[in-house]
Amino acid sequence: FDGSHAGDFSITFISLSGVDGDLPLMTPEKSGLEGARIVDVTSVVDGDAPLSGTMKLSFRGSITQPINVEVDGTYLANNIDAALEALDTIQQEGVSVSKIDLANGGHEKIFRIEFEGNGVGGNVEP
Repeated sequence: FDGSHAGDFSITFISLSGVDGDLPLMTPEKSGLEGARIVDVTSVVDGDAPLSGTMKLSFRGSITQPINVEVDGTYLANNIDAALEALDTIQQEGVSVSKIDLANGGHEKIFRIEFEGNGVGGNVEP
């Protein structure tokens, strides 16, 4: 690039130390450009990062303690089950949580939560 002709540029991040998965779009700095000064930044391939952090669930006004999502799916299913049954709006053995395996793998974690106890069985209001 000699500065006289722009054209298209493609930047690919193969790896970035301490960062995994999708990154925010880059922000162009156009103040040093001359002419039309048009810069488009787009994402061609989204990254795929594992989940991190915690989540809370609520049911009928009660909110669980934070649930760590960084554990494996089976352990997380057990933690979700325990957190929901700790709520005063769901009795012990009132829910069943199972992990759903994805055919193509990936970092997503999907669960089926069934309400089974008296007063919460069947279709329930959130």
